[in-house]
Amino acid sequence: MTEQKEKAEEEEEECEPMKIQILNEDDTTLKFVIDGIKDYEINALRRYLIREIPKLAIDTVEFHLGSIRSEEDGTEYESITPLFDEVLAHRISLVPIPTDPEKFNFRKECTCNGAGCPSCTVIYTLNVKSNKKDEMVTVYSGDLKPVGDPSMQIADKKIPLVKLAYKQGILLYATAELGRAKNHAKWQVVNVAGYSEYPEIRIDNKKCMDACEKCIDVCPPRILVKKGNNLTVTDESKCILCNMCVKRCPDGAVEVRGNKEKYIFQLETDGSMSARKALLYSLQSLKEEFNQIGKFASELKD
Repeated sequence: MTEQKEKAEEEEEECEPMKIQILNEDDTTLKFVIDGIKDYEINALRRYLIREIPKLAIDTVEFHLGSIRSEEDGTEYESITPLFDEVLAHRISLVPIPTDPEKFNFRKECTCNGAGCPSCTVIYTLNVKSNKKDEMVTVYSGDLKPVGDPSMQIADKKIPLVKLAYKQGILLYATAELGRAKNHAKWQVVNVAGYSEYPEIRIDNKKCMDACEKCIDVCPPRILVKKGNNLTVTDESKCILCNMCVKRCPDGAVEVRGNKEKYIFQLETDGSMSARKALLYSLQSLKEEFNQIGKFASELKD
């Protein structure tokens, strides 16, 4: 083993693990504090979340041409909508589809050689007809029905796609497959991902003896309060690093700075995947990719 390799392993052993503290979370949003990370590392995480997570999205749509006959009473409906087929297909492609990247293969990498099979594609049908004379019928994302697996039902069922007039109908088959946002926005899982340095506020109450309270009045998130004769912070994480309190304080009693190894991170998904799952998938994938790069670099040095 070379001296450089030994040194790299020693540094890796000395490196402290990152710490994550969840601040707010629901199914599609996540806000957390991450400690022990460099600026280039947190930016790599942000870029991966936005560009690289695999997602299912409808890529091809086949429209039925000609009249559509009702199976119930034999009534015929005209296969037409107020939108061009291309516009409607684009709308359908942006509907979030529940995705588990570990259950599906990329179509080009699948054992079916791209022909399309349950391991790489999901087929949806859309069959809606309007029999109302006095009002338009709205077609929603929930009208897309998966063929076969019921677990692939569209989660957000209230996304409007198109409106149908009396005696208009729509019948189509749509095929979803895995892709990445760097190729098209329809494959983007995380719509919002951003971070800021964790704020650290230091107050010298010896310089704040007069308690003029000017900094309290100008603080946008209202986190500065007076307790007795002292100025305190209620929630440091809510500071937006605007430095208004610093500019307003005449005696320099308040100091605000951002910690360059601790960040507040926020992300939001489109509903195709939970925010927590998107984060865990990205962290694990980044770890594997960096390990591959490190292995390749070691082989070059040897």
